[in-house]
Amino acid sequence: MSFSLPKDAVKRVNIGHSFAEYDEQLKNPYVFVKTPATMSAVDRSRGHCFFVGRRGTGKTATSLIATSTFGKNSEVILPQFFSALGAALNPASLRDTRQRPFKSLVTAFKRSILDEAYSVWERNGIFRYSEYDSTLSKEKQYIEDFDFEERCAHFIDDIFEVSRDHQIKEWSRRLHRVQDLENAAVENIDGGDVVTILIDRLDESWDGSEKSVVVLMALMHACVELNASEAPIRVLLFLRENIFARVRDADNEFARIETWIVSLEWSREDLIELVERRLVQNFTAKPQLHGPTWDLFFEPWDGNPSWQYILDFCLARPRDVLTFCSFAVQSAQAHHHTRILVEDVQFARQQFSDSRLKDLGDEYAENFPQIQLVLARFHGLGYRFSMTGIEDLIKKLIVDSEIARHCKWVYAVTSPAQFIELFYNIGFFGVTNGGQSTYRSSGASGSAFPVLSQSSEVVVHPSYRDALGLQPIVVTRLAADLRLQTEGLKLDLPENIGIDEYTERLNTMRDEFGRLPTGSEHSAIFEELVGDLVKFCFYNVLTNVQPHARTVGNTEVRDWIASNRAEIASGNGSGISSTPVK
Repeated sequence: MSFSLPKDAVKRVNIGHSFAEYDEQLKNPYVFVKTPATMSAVDRSRGHCFFVGRRGTGKTATSLIATSTFGKNSEVILPQFFSALGAALNPASLRDTRQRPFKSLVTAFKRSILDEAYSVWERNGIFRYSEYDSTLSKEKQYIEDFDFEERCAHFIDDIFEVSRDHQIKEWSRRLHRVQDLENAAVENIDGGDVVTILIDRLDESWDGSEKSVVVLMALMHACVELNASEAPIRVLLFLRENIFARVRDADNEFARIETWIVSLEWSREDLIELVERRLVQNFTAKPQLHGPTWDLFFEPWDGNPSWQYILDFCLARPRDVLTFCSFAVQSAQAHHHTRILVEDVQFARQQFSDSRLKDLGDEYAENFPQIQLVLARFHGLGYRFSMTGIEDLIKKLIVDSEIARHCKWVYAVTSPAQFIELFYNIGFFGVTNGGQSTYRSSGASGSAFPVLSQSSEVVVHPSYRDALGLQPIVVTRLAADLRLQTEGLKLDLPENIGIDEYTERLNTMRDEFGRLPTGSEHSAIFEELVGDLVKFCFYNVLTNVQPHARTVGNTEVRDWIASNRAEIASGNGSGISSTPVK
């Protein structure tokens, strides 16, 4: 059956926001695409509880699918101070998963999660304390009056206190309490009332410390033990790939959790369907998916469907594809095109490349501080490098004074193989052998690092080439007197200030916060410090930052109010937000 679009079809398109947590389109079940990860999230029998992927691979969207599926029998936890848990813990004592300290940490997490499940059952009217034995009555305070992180903090402090004091009987009672809570759930909660606990956005409170790694490792072991138990509870944990890699390297019993992992990987077919569903979601009659819908909206490129060009240019991540297509749709709408033309796709290419380069620097800033400075050094070079070309580039980087001050991690990867592998793992480099280029996939395991030889070439991924102004040449040597440029990446710095001064100002603010005594008599100084920090860190998106006071009960609350002028990649207009924030 032939299908034709109405004349105003492109005007009616709303791709939505590429960040799932802000995407109103995800309230419409039609836009969801069934992937191996989403099917695992909603099917307990598949035996997965860790959903691992790079930023933008769909962790939050998968969490939303699971939440909408399980409804009132689910609870989403977004930890806000995960890195602060167990502040006094010694990471060295926790590394061995077979010893008492690590088991204590796992026990504290299991108890916290079980109490969260009981909180959901109580909310749903599944049980009342009066109907059960003293096990639940004794736990009532923690179930009703504590949130997840408060429970974690309390249980961690409690079990480590009795462990340090060598109160073996009390320590054993803490372990038995968890077992009693599990048994009570098995005996008294119907199998149809399984509660799903979803833990997401750990990266927002992640500080990268060794303590955070072992604390997360214990949380993951707790999830496995609960999911493997007979208790009617399921825990899903969503993790960024770079954070997961830290746990994988540190865990001496990684095999215990390895089989519970699912990678958030997307096939080309899934990515095409993702865009197509958003293109036609507002239409009553919908054309066929998996190609025909795309061809109706997008003009072919050199006789081939334009999705081939777009997917070759993007990393295989839904956020990347949605961002690129949003830019193309915006161009078509702005120019009143009745179809998304090749010129719209070409316009989107430069915008997308600039966006991706900035996003790459943000994504790996924790692992590799100020990595954007190294990325900027590629500006104006070729996008292919011979092995000798990479060697010359490394030599220039290690004598660069700005790199020396801000990117000390570079000195740990000064061999060509180490340097190439690092940038391959973050998706910036590919490796070409025998004319075939290989880029790292976006899942938890990723594709194996290719074998390197003197005939290998290193190639910068297409999504970053435009932003860096890279030329279609092979860099075989870099002249000794060649000065690397830095114009390829706009750093988020206030005008008339350099990276050195900016870093110094941030360090000064950090030290001032650290020196400030506690107590209400210092509240005015604290307020001013917060205001200065907001103005300095968010100068490019927050304007008209003003202090504001309000009274809640008998307490005066002080806020900083600002106008949000951030540009976002929405699919329905200019993408300029002017929402007041505080």
